[in-house]
Amino acid sequence: MPAMNFPVARKYRAALRAARPLTETTWHHEWEVAEGVRLDFLAGQFVSMTLMHEGNEHTRAYSIASAPPPGCRFAICLNRV
Repeated sequence: MPAMNFPVARKYRAALRAARPLTETTWHHEWEVAEGVRLDFLAGQFVSMTLMHEGNEHTRAYSIASAPPPGCRFAICLNRV
């Protein structure tokens, strides 16, 4: 089996550009990398997102729900549990 060349892990800032409900408990979010640089990823990869809430840092991993784009946007789907 040939070796895979995975993109190098980097930290980016991203802005939420669109959010829409898919069901009562699932939302589709479209994000854009703030630096305006291309976000390289392969199908099946994930992003770890870190947010500050009430003075505490929270990090969660989300599977990328979009095809690798030619630009700087990506989508994730969130399920309320």
